[in-house]
Amino acid sequence: MVADSTETHAETPAPRDAPPSLEERLQRFVGALVPREAVAAVAMVGSADRVLGTAQAGELPAGLKSRFDLASLTKPVVATLAVALHGAGRLSLTEPLGAVLPGAAKALAGKTLGDLLRHQAGLLAWLPLYHLSMTPPEAYPLMAGGKAQGAAPGTYSDLGYMLWAQAAEQALSTPLAELVADEVARPLGLAGLEANPGPRDDVVPCPLDTAKEAQLAKGLGLRRVKVYPAPETGTVQDGNARFLGGFPGHAGLFGRAEDLYRLGREWVRPGRLLSQGSVNRSLEGGGTYGVGWERWTPAGPGGPVGAGSFGHTGFTGGSLWLEPRRGQVLVFLAHRRAPFGDFQRHRRRFHEVVLGRA
Repeated sequence: MVADSTETHAETPAPRDAPPSLEERLQRFVGALVPREAVAAVAMVGSADRVLGTAQAGELPAGLKSRFDLASLTKPVVATLAVALHGAGRLSLTEPLGAVLPGAAKALAGKTLGDLLRHQAGLLAWLPLYHLSMTPPEAYPLMAGGKAQGAAPGTYSDLGYMLWAQAAEQALSTPLAELVADEVARPLGLAGLEANPGPRDDVVPCPLDTAKEAQLAKGLGLRRVKVYPAPETGTVQDGNARFLGGFPGHAGLFGRAEDLYRLGREWVRPGRLLSQGSVNRSLEGGGTYGVGWERWTPAGPGGPVGAGSFGHTGFTGGSLWLEPRRGQVLVFLAHRRAPFGDFQRHRRRFHEVVLGRA
């Protein structure tokens, strides 16, 4: 067991002609993003047993303790829940979806719960459920009934996480938010993790509307899809998450950099909640995705971190990337200013800064 500490250890002042320290590099990085590209940004870099450096810039109501809309960084949290439930014998990742959701279409019913979290169920990447459904309860039969299928296995899909969450809630008769709080946040000490918290004083405002979703809908042949304005502080930005109550599994969680550090630490040095065997099984196999994570590729967001690393990103701007061989946990949280444009380059740049290559 490693020491349960997230204290930042100050670096010894360097000689004037020495290269900049990790914290100096991180501060320069987040400072360059704000206010041009993001309203706020924080960075936290750690090993498996301690935080090595932090930086912050922008509109942070509680400094490093400020909570961001994690967007799709919700997925690794939900996947951690799924792996923990599987290990406890409460909900198997090998269970066919049809055994839990009897209304699932034949082609989908035989897919396992693990397939949903590995993006191997052949589901479309995304659908504007708030446009295609009159009420939230109608959205789940729409997804499970086959209208959401037609993509190649390996296609990244929000819908798989929504269906897994629905299956978990039905199988365990417990709301997803309660499962995450009891089975993940409490054991790992993720004190700032919360679903759709509302206008709390420590939540960073998010300026993003859902215009990007309307653009995606046009690509599916759907017109006049509603554009949600920028959310009230503490309300999830994602349109489907807003429509489905705030936390349907693919998005909806808010959290601090420290929460993601603690989550990532469990995957690089398991023992508090997960086992090394469960981590290995979650990451085994080919393709781009394991359970909850994207594997490193040369063109992906991991950039210079290198082969063997894995991580995830979120639309609002964040990134969590892990390098298990060195025990590295690289956390970058931001609320970007615009829904369009290439924010991926900033995540890659963050990793270059951490490694001293920028």
